[in-house]
Amino acid sequence: MLTTGYLNGHGKLTLDNGTSGDAVVTVINTGNDQAIASFYVKSGQKSTLAGIPDGYFTVIYALGRDWDSPSQAFTRNRSFGRYDKKMSYSTTTQVEGNWINTYYDECSLTLHKVPSGNLTTSRISPDEFKKYLFQTGAIRP
Repeated sequence: MLTTGYLNGHGKLTLDNGTSGDAVVTVINTGNDQAIASFYVKSGQKSTLAGIPDGYFTVIYALGRDWDSPSQAFTRNRSFGRYDKKMSYSTTTQVEGNWINTYYDECSLTLHKVPSGNLTTSRISPDEFKKYLFQTGAIRP
């Protein structure tokens, strides 16, 4: 986890990184265009971000090799992208008999192509990615 800001909900996002590079993933609230969190997913691994609040979100990412902590950037094989589809998170509470149950959304995304996959991505600039990384406090200007 690079940052944990603004995670006060019940939603979960799982990222599966089947690429040959590591990834930094940032979740952005589309309602106010503010990043809520950034997290690191190593090549060949999955990671889950919990605490996503209700609302609509988009996900951007940086892929690469050799993460450099002082510069907070990959030094080799860098690419940057955005998932084209927004994700919706909501929490509902229902009374069922003698129980009160809370239901919330969980989403899963892959950073690699999958057979019959239906999610598209678009390239973004390194500057756009860094702008949102600044918002989460993962890096400083």
